Amino acid sequence: MKYIHLVAIFSLFVLLISPAFAQNVSGPHIVKGVSEFEHTSYLANEDGDTTIDSEFEYKYGLTDNIGVAVEAEFKKKQDDSMEFEATEFKLNYQLTGKESLVSSTVRAAYKMDHLGDEDNVEAKLMLEKAYGKFKHRANIDLGHEVGEKSRSGLSSELALGSYYKLDGYTVGAEYFGDFGKFKDNLDYDEQEHQLGPYLEFAFPVAQQKVKMNVAYFGGISSAAADSTYKYEMAVKF
Repeated sequence: MKYIHLVAIFSLFVLLISPAFAQNVSGPHIVKGVSEFEHTSYLANEDGDTTIDSEFEYKYGLTDNIGVAVEAEFKKKQDDSMEFEATEFKLNYQLTGKESLVSSTVRAAYKMDHLGDEDNVEAKLMLEKAYGKFKHRANIDLGHEVGEKSRSGLSSELALGSYYKLDGYTVGAEYFGDFGKFKDNLDYDEQEHQLGPYLEFAFPVAQQKVKMNVAYFGGISSAAADSTYKYEMAVKF
């Protein structure tokens, strides 16, 4: 278990020094009996203000089709201290696997806010198609606020990723779109759209393989952050 402690210490170090903004293109695959620890950290810069978001997630495959996860989310705004923002509980059900035309999983999640804001219920569809050295992913996310401070209306997000595997690492590009609430009928520049390059690689830690990816996203709509930097690390055991 030594490698788990090494990874946790490294993740804590990154949490304390690196800024962030939460967005990811999740894969659909579940493996029975396999645990995964994942740390994601983002730095978002908008009009000179920096926001840090850091997420620690534990995943476990209960069966070949059912997986569960719990995630702790931390946030730091400009000149403020790091705060424990939310806890999210996730239930995944894999509909189709690699033998199908497209791998697919649906997710139901509940995000519990710890800073006095609204909670959220979410539903997500995760799709993946791999052929040769190419892999493409799509996430479609629907959410609804709950609680005393909630606003009515369904919100939607879209995440896309295309990747190409090379010798020892993977390159690609990712897109993220936050369309807001359907009822608000926001214009493109009132929505948040970002696009940028992606790099993934792996390295050994105490005889285990640790995956890491880094990415940069530029805002391509007025409401989006000007720039966002992402770091993500994952280890299975």
